[in-house]
Formats: sequence, C-alpha cells, structure tokens
Amino acid sequence: MIEGAEFQLVLLHPYQLLPQQLPLHRRKSDNTWESYIVANDGLLRATLNPDDTDAEEFPKFTYQGNRELKEILNPWFVILNAGIKFDRFRDNYGLDTLPSSMAKIAQQTLEIVDLIYKPITPSKKYIEARESPKKRGANYSEEGGVGMGRQLRSAKGKGTDRAGDLGEEDAGTSGFPSKKGRLSAQPHEISYLFTLFLA
Repeated sequence: MIEGAEFQLVLLHPYQLLPQQLPLHRRKSDNTWESYIVANDGLLRATLNPDDTDAEEFPKFTYQGNRELKEILNPWFVILNAGIKFDRFRDNYGLDTLPSSMAKIAQQTLEIVDLIYKPITPSKKYIEARESPKKRGANYSEEGGVGMGRQLRSAKGKGTDRAGDLGEEDAGTSGFPSKKGRLSAQPHEISYLFTLFLA
C-alpha cells in the first residue's frame, strides 16, 4: 500500500458533471468552503466567473481520515480504473480534446497501466538455465526438478517394493496406506509423491 498518495480530479465531461455553471463545493482544512465551476478553458477553478481562467485550479488532495491502512483506497486500483476510462475516452474523443494539463495526466496514467500489464521478459541467464538442465547441478531431474535426481537414484537403486517402510498397513496406488494388503506404488513413485507434498 502506498501511503500519502496524491490524487488529481480529471473531468472528462465537465459540463455533464456541472451543467449551467453549477458549482462544486470543497471543504478546506480550516473547515471553510470554497466553490469551483468549470471555467471556459475546461478546468475546474475556484471562481464563479467562467471567464476567470487565472483562478486557482481544483487542487490535488490526499486521503485524510482515521481508517485502518487496509481500508484506505488503494492508489493502484484507482490507476487501473482511471486507465479504463481514459482509454475509452481516447478512442471516442481523443485526449487532445482535454485541457493540456489533464491530457498529460491521462497519458501518464495509461503509460503506467501499460507497465503494470507488460509481460515480464525472462533474462538470458534464466532461459539458458531452463534449456540446459545440467547447469542446475547433479541433483536436477527433468521429471521432478531440483533435488529429485538424488531421491530417484536412491529409490531406484533399492529395486524392490518398499511397503514395509510405511508400516504394517499397505498402501494403494496413491502411495498411502490402504486395506488391500499390497503397496502397488513403486519406490520412485513414492519418492516423487513425498517430494510433491514436502514442496
């Protein structure tokens, strides 16, 4: 979780949100209120005059409250959600129809989303290790992975059924005790099962 993340309000359709110069009221830290309308440049500004394009823009804000950290809005989810909206807006209208500052935020958000979903390219060293199992060491087995080679060799070297090692009860095909009186799983199969569960 990212603490202290700053959020920026981006209006994709400002005149649908605030038609006919309706104001948006924001409570400030000193418990006073400030009114914002959509100015003629398409930005939300602290003014009641749409021609006043020099008025202060709606500021960035951070979450302030007493919720536990796990209950605070996750910035990554906000980015992913905003990315969906910006991508749809870009396809239908184009980001160049937004004010330049808002278009920049939208573009940066889409770039972050692309990085989040970008497939991870394996390193050359990793690829070589996968293609050359022997490089992993003497204990590597293609059947079971690292550590299996030693176990398989040890089990195969004993050659015969090892039901007695599991106690008086015999085991079924899964390698676990059963009531049939015989252990049908071979030693290398037992080693493989044990390795799976230990992993």
